[in-house]
Amino acid sequence: MDRIINYIKNGDQPSNQQEAKRLRLECAKYVLIGDKLYRRSYARPLTKYLRPEEAQEVMEAVHKGECGTHARGPSLVM
Repeated sequence: MDRIINYIKNGDQPSNQQEAKRLRLECAKYVLIGDKLYRRSYARPLTKYLRPEEAQEVMEAVHKGECGTHARGPSLVM
């Protein structure tokens, strides 16, 4: 996640050309809005990427019932 953000923000690339090409291709799937990383998709809205501690907070909130009834994976995407 950090290497994608660093590439999008600063253009930081690995010194190996093959790895740099792979990173450029991978980063084409993402967009940075503010300091938040989102993955683009044709059929769905942007998917927000969360750090592990953020994901834990979301999972706890969902399981406590703060977001309504517990739902399956695709409907949990924010």
